[in-house]
Amino acid sequence: MKSRPEYVIGLKELSKLGWYVTSLMSAAEIAYYSRRSNTKSPRYLDKQLAKYYSTHFEEVIFSLMRENPDRSNIILEASKAHKSRMYYCSTCLFLTQADSICKGELYKTAKSKKRLRDLLHKEKQKVDQILTVIMEESSIDAYFPTNSQYPSSLNRHGVLHGYSLDYGTKVNSLKALSLLAFVSNFK
Repeated sequence: MKSRPEYVIGLKELSKLGWYVTSLMSAAEIAYYSRRSNTKSPRYLDKQLAKYYSTHFEEVIFSLMRENPDRSNIILEASKAHKSRMYYCSTCLFLTQADSICKGELYKTAKSKKRLRDLLHKEKQKVDQILTVIMEESSIDAYFPTNSQYPSSLNRHGVLHGYSLDYGTKVNSLKALSLLAFVSNFK
C-alpha cells in the first residue's frame, strides 16, 4: 500500500470527527485543520470548524449552487432551514445531496466502498489523494449504532433511517454541509 501524505492522514482523522474540508479553504487552512485532527480534542475542532463554516456559510452555499445548478433549489432550502435553526431538516437535506452527488455510493461500509472508488476513478481517470478520505469508513457512514467508535454524533444511517433522535444541532448541520461541499468540490 502506498504511503499517504501527512495531510491526507489528517483529513481522514477529521472525517472520523465528522468534518470535511472545502476547496474554498486555503492550503494553509486545510493544513492547519488536518494537523490538529490528532492533537486537539473533538470539541476544540468542532468549535473551530463550526466557526469556519458559519463564517463562510453563504460562500459555501453559493459555491454549491453554482457547481450543482440542478440541485440549487434543494441546497437553497437546506440553507434556509439551517438559518432558521431547523437543523434536523438541514442536516437531512445536506446528507442526501452528498449521497446523490456520489450516485448513492457514498455511505457504504469500508468493504463496500469499491463501487465508489470505481465511480470516482471513471469520472476523474485517477483517484486523487484527497478523495481517499471518503474511501474508508468513517463516522458518517458506519452502521448505526456501531458509529459509537467514532467521536462524532453525526451518522447518516442513524439519521436517515430514524434511529438517531438527537442529531438536530448546528454542529451536525455544518458537518453535513462540510461533507456536501467536500464531495461537490473534489468530485
